[in-house]
Order: sequence, then structure tokens, then C-alpha cells
Amino acid sequence: MLGRDDQLIGINAVRIVDLSEHPRSRYRRMAFITAFGVEEIERRRGYGTALFDHMRKWSSEEEVDLISLNVSASNEVAQAFYRRMGLAPRSVQMD
Repeated sequence: MLGRDDQLIGINAVRIVDLSEHPRSRYRRMAFITAFGVEEIERRRGYGTALFDHMRKWSSEEEVDLISLNVSASNEVAQAFYRRMGLAPRSVQMD
């Protein structure tokens, strides 16, 4: 994502997984967010929301049924952001 003066201020990387061959899967295609972030100095200006909305629209065009990602349990800011975007926790992993 480019901001003022064509500076890179955000990134989003998504891997689409085709699950159509798996008979027990509830989803045909899943988008797994492998990277998502906005430069700290540019946060709270709507860039993250715009980037997420664009990714959601693109995912819909790619006929994705589910958007998924992993977030560190200690990253409460990211968890709150994803909740605002409409995502909900599905599982907790402990090491």
C-alpha cells in the first residue's frame, strides 16, 4: 500500500488454499493472510481498514469462502483490529 509521496506504508500478503478436493471441508477456497501491517507512524489513519477492505473485496472476487490468519496471543492491538474487521477467534494454540 502506498501513501503520501509514494512511500510504502502497508503490506498485505495472502495465500489462497483450494480445499475443494477435501470432502470434509466446509469451504471450497480459503484465503490465509501471511502478512498484514501498516508502518507504526501511519497507524490510526484508516490505512489498515482500507487495506483490509481491499483484500476482502479481492478475496470475494477470487471466490474465497473464508479468510483466516494467525495472531499472537500477546498482540492485543492486532486482535482488536481484526475483530473490528469482523473476524472472530476460532482456536488458541499454546507452545
